[in-house]
Order: sequence, then structure tokens, then C-alpha cells
Amino acid sequence: MLLVHRRLAIIDLTRTGWQPMVSASGRFAIVYNGEIYNYVELRAELVGGGHTFRGQSDTEVLLAGLDAWGIDRTLGSCEGMFAAAILDTRSNTLTLTRDTFGIKPLYFVLRDGRLAFASELQPLLDVAGAGYSLDEQRALEFLRSGWSDVAPDTFVAEIRSVAPGGRVAIALDRLEVIDDGPFALPMPVLERRVTFPEAVEEVHAALESSVRLHLRSDVPVGVCLSGGIDSTAIAAMARRLLGPSHPIHSFSFVAADPSIDEERWIDLAASELRLTSHKVRLDSFVEASALDQILVNADEPFATTSIVAQAAVFRCVAETGIKVVLDGQGADEILGGYRYLVGARVAHDLARGHIGDAVATLLGSGRQLPRVAWFALARLLSPRVAGVLARLVSDSPIPPWIDAVAIHDRGLSVPPLRRRAFVDFRSELIEELRVGLPALLRFEDRNSMRYSIESRVPFLHRPLVSTILSYPASHIIGRDGTTKLVLREALRGIAPSEILARRDKIGFATPMSQWLATHDRLIAETVCVEAPRRFTVLSPDGTRRLYRAAQGGDRRAVASTWRIFALTRWMQLRGIRAA
Repeated sequence: MLLVHRRLAIIDLTRTGWQPMVSASGRFAIVYNGEIYNYVELRAELVGGGHTFRGQSDTEVLLAGLDAWGIDRTLGSCEGMFAAAILDTRSNTLTLTRDTFGIKPLYFVLRDGRLAFASELQPLLDVAGAGYSLDEQRALEFLRSGWSDVAPDTFVAEIRSVAPGGRVAIALDRLEVIDDGPFALPMPVLERRVTFPEAVEEVHAALESSVRLHLRSDVPVGVCLSGGIDSTAIAAMARRLLGPSHPIHSFSFVAADPSIDEERWIDLAASELRLTSHKVRLDSFVEASALDQILVNADEPFATTSIVAQAAVFRCVAETGIKVVLDGQGADEILGGYRYLVGARVAHDLARGHIGDAVATLLGSGRQLPRVAWFALARLLSPRVAGVLARLVSDSPIPPWIDAVAIHDRGLSVPPLRRRAFVDFRSELIEELRVGLPALLRFEDRNSMRYSIESRVPFLHRPLVSTILSYPASHIIGRDGTTKLVLREALRGIAPSEILARRDKIGFATPMSQWLATHDRLIAETVCVEAPRRFTVLSPDGTRRLYRAAQGGDRRAVASTWRIFALTRWMQLRGIRAA
């Protein structure tokens, strides 16, 4: 059994923090990536129980917990982000595990009598040999809708991903999985009776506690700033905790397209919060060689070009010498930040007979009312009926550039546009954490680690998430359709009021259509020729028509064209063959 680790030192920069590390009893050895933010509190509890420490690292605290409490209780007590491999010499087992939200990636392969695991795919492709094939079902879902990162599957048929909050125990004597499940019970999500003012106080306190923990570091900490509510919330709380004179560097992407440019809001937040602002502009798309590097570094294909802009931001962070940044990732998922979640709030009220609230939320949606109404209707209908209606409005589960006959011949299936029946608003938020968020976290991890930056996400803190998920829908999305209502109120007095009043939603947007045009020849060859050759469910005539529509500026065609390009180019660069 060989454990290998390359360390990015953030806590305890001395040799006592080096890995692999062995516990005091000699029973456990570990390699792990990430941070345990509450290691100070866990350390104090262990010292109280008689344990002694030789260093200051969170890794040693984690091992001491394993000696004292075992794997389940230790992992359940950790607040942080981690991907870990824990060797138990007594039982001769290796346990692979990830944090609750899957902030850190972890892959493994059991093949030809060998086990290999890593935080990236490439080492597994190198160590375990050639002959890897594409998971066609996963690829089909990605091409059709952009879905990805649904553990345990990956785009490589032979390689698995450890599920968020999961553990996979492997018996080393026979290289067999003997346990595969969660290391702790899911967070409680029962609705509590709490007034809105009480909820505001709770969210303020929980966010403050989370940011305080996430600021723990033996190196300088900065913030990623988009100008939206989420990143501004993190920056504002950091300023509150660090004091008015502490230097805080912020890092932002500024789009050349005025329709998605948020520079005005970035400048406002930086000025009011007294941040040292660093802004990255990409007036044109990256060179083809740089794009290839980003595709390889991402481990698996990605559905939009926003990852390219994010990579530029982290490169800027590295150039300033900052090693840790805080980011607002996760707030949209737990606080209903997406427009379709407003539709889920409307569906929630209609299902419970709260007609007045549903109508008020719809009317408060303004120009987005038709989309919100459709999102609500799609949730109230059964998945099958919703699929029939979707086809009537040209939202077919099988787009014309995919060959339905080939899907059948390959033994593949086209899942419904909605995978499950609607339950309630809270269930929709939990589904976002499970399905929508993991891909965004992977992009963040791969881009940040490429430049040896640790990116931390304070909104994905279990006490904060479980608190918010226990609220009634009306505390999260207001009766007038205002998203993130409780967070906006919790930030009054510490964040710019103009930003808290924002009702627009831009997100981390990039001028995808203009960017793709800069690589017209490469993308045309990849999408129209190479992609149908590699992936037989793609129609050659259909992909050519799709590409022409993308050239004409059709937004859906642009998005689909990028997915085909990203998947195909990734296969070429990774050496992955079609099944």
C-alpha cells in the first residue's frame, strides 16, 4: 500500500504538518486534501481527554480523533472541506471519504487487481494503464442538459467518484468494497416555527460563525468578489470580523459585454468595504493551447465557458501571493437564488392552497413571470406530463442533433426533464445541493488548485445550511419573489444597501457566443466532424445545423455547441475512447 501526498501548506507550515501522517497509536495513517476549520475546538476536546500533540496541524487533530472516536464520529464532528484516504492497519482497510457537500473531489479505480485513488483523474489514467472508455449514459445526459458530477459515476466508465458525505471502505487483502454509504445521517430538514426576525438573527450569527472559522489560516486570506449579494456578504462579514484597517484583497472578473458586466457593483462593494480590488478582463477568448490546458485541468467536461474566466481570476490571485480566498459558492442553492427556484416557491404555495401568496410571487417576478409560471407548472405536473408539455414548447428531451434510433441501438436511455415528482420547496433546495452544486464545486477546486490556491466556501457550512433549510419557504423567497430574503435582511448595516436591493441575476456569466467565434475553425471541425465520429448518437447533419444556428447567435444552440465541443475535445486530450 503506497500513500503519496503533495501538500499546499495553509495550517502549520512546519514539518509537523507533512503527510502522509500516522496517528499516535500507529493504527491509522492518512493523506487528505482540504481543511478542518473547527480543528481548534476538536483539539481542545481531545486535549481534555488526555491526548497530546506534537504540532499545530488540523491533520494531526483528525488522526487523534480517529484514535479516540473512530471514523464515523470523527468525520461527523468535522466542519470543513476534505477528501481523505484513511488506512486502518488493524482491519487492513482503506476508507475513502469526502466532506458533506463534496467540496473536494476524490476518484478511485479498482481494476486488474489494483487499487488507485486521487483527487484528479489524470493520475488514475496514468497509473492504471490504457483502455479507458467513455460512460455513454453520462455523456448523453451532459450533451442534452449539461448535467454532470452525479456520484458515483464519472465520464470514464471504469472510474468512480466518492459521493459527497460518503465513505467507501475497501478490504486491502482482496481489493473489494466492503462498505459504501454516508458517514453520517443527512442534515435535519424539518421545518421549524421561527419568526422572520428570529431567522434574520440566526442567519447573521451562523454566517458570522462560519466566516470566522473560514478565516483561520497561517497565510493571508482574500475574497472572490462578483458584485452580487453572495460574494459581497462574505466580504462584508470578513471586514466586520477583521476590523476596519485589516488589509483584504478582492478578486473579480469584469466582462467586456455590457449586458453581463458587473463592474459597477464590484467597485461599489470594494469602496464601501475598503477592499484592495484586483480586476481581471478577458477582452477575447484564450488561445487554443490555453483552452486545452483548462479542459484537461477540469478533469471532466464543463457546460459553460465561465470556468475560463474563473481560471483567469485564480491566476490573478496567485500573482498577488494570496494563498486562500473565500467565495460565495452555495448561496444560490440554499437560498433560492435561481429563477426556477422561485417557480418552486410558487408551486409550493399552490400545492398547499396558498393561492394569494403564489399569485403575489408571480406578479413580483416582473418580466420573468412567464418563465417562473412555467417552472411552477412543470413541478406540479407529473414528470411524464411535464415532458409532453415541454415538447410542445420546443423543449424536447431529445434535441434534433441527437439520433433517437442510435440511442435505442446503444442501449441508452433519455431521462425525463424532471427526474422526480415535486414534493415541496425545501426538497428542491436539497436537490440543488445534490445535483446542481457538485459541478460548480469541481470547477472551483480544479481552477484554484491549479494555481496552488485554497478556495473556501463559507455558505457550505453545515450549521448554516441546516439552519436555513429549516425555515419556511416564505423566509427564503419573499411574497414578492425576492430571493435570499433572510440573507438580505441579515446583512443590513454591514453590506452596501444598493447591492442588497439588487433583483437582477447575472451570475458568473461570460460572452460565450463571441468567445466561441474566436475559435471558429477548431470548434466547427470538432463539433461537426470529430464529435459524430466519436459519439455515434450524434447526428452529423444535426450537428452541422446546430453549429450554423450557433453562428447565428441562437443562445440554446451556442450552449449545446459548447457542450459537444467540450466533451469531444476532452476525450481527445485525455485519450478516452468511445465505448
